[in-house]
Amino acid sequence: MHEVGLHRLGLKKWPFAIVIPIVVMSTAYLVLWATPYASVRNHVLTGTVALLLPLKLLFLVIYYTITSSLGEEIGWRGYLLPKLAELGWNKAFILSGVIHALFHFLLFFTGSYHDEGNPWFVIPMFVITLVFIGVIFGYVRVSSNSVWPAAIMPPDLIIINIDASWKPAMFIHYM
Repeated sequence: MHEVGLHRLGLKKWPFAIVIPIVVMSTAYLVLWATPYASVRNHVLTGTVALLLPLKLLFLVIYYTITSSLGEEIGWRGYLLPKLAELGWNKAFILSGVIHALFHFLLFFTGSYHDEGNPWFVIPMFVITLVFIGVIFGYVRVSSNSVWPAAIMPPDLIIINIDASWKPAMFIHYM
């Protein structure tokens, strides 16, 4: 457990790990909404739905961290990243992001992974994003000496990017 960073929670990096994905995705949405390629549908949350939304979001972060991102982060940032450290941390961050992106890139050929939108747009943007966030996740992993803050970052991204039944006013229609 110690080798892969499960031995400590890295709580000092949790605010960063929660806020950064929200800032990055919100910025991306704002830029995209400024173009003719995306639109926003406004949903007004009222009553019980509005009151339960924070609980739903908390549940989703916990659920996706336990069922998905923790396993990935143990592999990518807990195991692989320290093995690449002999190259220097900056190179290790970038290379682990590239390997992570290439792994996911192959999933596009299954026909069921991010199959919406123009693949000439979606695939390069997805790969660039994974390399970029791989660097950020790597920094969080190394600076906290824990895989936990890096493991809660992907659920933030998933929740922000999930379908409209979970997030109001965030419909994206790709080119």
